[in-house]
Formats: sequence, structure tokens, C-alpha cells
Amino acid sequence: MAVGAGIGALVNPVSSALSGIGCPAFITAILCDVIINSLSFIFKMLGFVFGVTLVFGLLEEVGVMARISYVFDNTMSKLGLQGKSIMPFLVSFGCTMGGAAGARVIDNWGQKVLTIALAATYQETHSAKWTAIIALYYTIGALLIACAAYHIGLLIW
Repeated sequence: MAVGAGIGALVNPVSSALSGIGCPAFITAILCDVIINSLSFIFKMLGFVFGVTLVFGLLEEVGVMARISYVFDNTMSKLGLQGKSIMPFLVSFGCTMGGAAGARVIDNWGQKVLTIALAATYQETHSAKWTAIIALYYTIGALLIACAAYHIGLLIW
């Protein structure tokens, strides 16, 4: 069981224990709904943030980040950013939080903030929705091909 899910499972026992000793509902709600759920979310996201930080650190140490940054430096300079901003943009297709965590390698604070803001605004859908959008496009394409084949069949007959 994951640590975040384990902490989240504490909500019901803590709530029943607090109500059993006569604790006011307001304090029970703060402890259970706010503090325990917040800690659960923090531990759930900690693995993701650690993984993104580890991958970006590895790319930076090996030298891949410098090569990718050099290739995209001219393109990103048109937006007023460094070439290093391309990696947080690519990661933000999956999740904006990963892009924000990846922006730590950018040297200038203003460019770092601009990268996080742009990565958060251009990413309209989450990665799970991208698969649904692609499936929808394929379905529409298949329907169009089927309709075209049907009409061509009518023309031939």
C-alpha cells in the first residue's frame, strides 16, 4: 500500500475516535478533511516530484539537457526564454506540475516564472484526456472512411 493511501485511510478511524471523545465537529473536520487529506496528497505527489527531479538531474549530469537546450535555443529565444525551457514544456504535456518542477534548471528567475506560467496555460488537457482525444479522432476518421466507402459503393451500384 502506498504511503499516501495509507494516510488517507486514517480519515475514518480518526473521525470516529474524535467524535467518540466528544470533540467538536469543526475541529474534527479540520483534522480529518484538511490536515490528513493534505498530508495524503503531499505523500502521493512526493514520488512524482522526486522522479521528475531525478530524471531532470540525470539529464543535466549526462549532458543531454545541454544538447537539447542548444538545439532549441533559437526557437525559445523568440518567446524570450532559454533553450532549457523546452524540457519543462514537453513534460507539461503530461502534467503541469512536472513542468514546474523541471523549470528548476533555468538560470534566470524571470524566465523560470515565465516558463512555468506558459507551461501551465498552453497545456489544456491532462495526459489521460490526450488518449481520449486521440481515440475520438480515430473513431471520427473511421466513421468518415466508412461513410465514404458506403457512398462510393452506392455510386458503383
